[in-house]
Amino acid sequence: MEHAADTKAVWLHASAPEGLLEKHQAEDRQHVRDVQDKARSLSGLSLEDVAGLMAVHSQDLLDELFHTAKSVKEESYGNRIVLFAPLYISNLCSNGVPVLRIPTIQ
Repeated sequence: MEHAADTKAVWLHASAPEGLLEKHQAEDRQHVRDVQDKARSLSGLSLEDVAGLMAVHSQDLLDELFHTAKSVKEESYGNRIVLFAPLYISNLCSNGVPVLRIPTIQ
């Protein structure tokens, strides 16, 4: 890849997240702890990992999850707040559909 513009977007099929959420409706403590271990390794999480975390409801497991998130955040960014501000420099979305219509003066 020579230029960032050479990359192709990877799109999810609309049913993929729904299917994962249906698969992970019940809280699975072992799966959540496995995902927490993976998160601590700073190797990223899959959609399936995140879907499993969405099913957490018990307070003790939520407390563990928040503690893990805090430690991963501090390991990645240190003791600071990081903001994300996307910069849009085009009026085309990645599908080539105009998202900003600038009227012409007649």
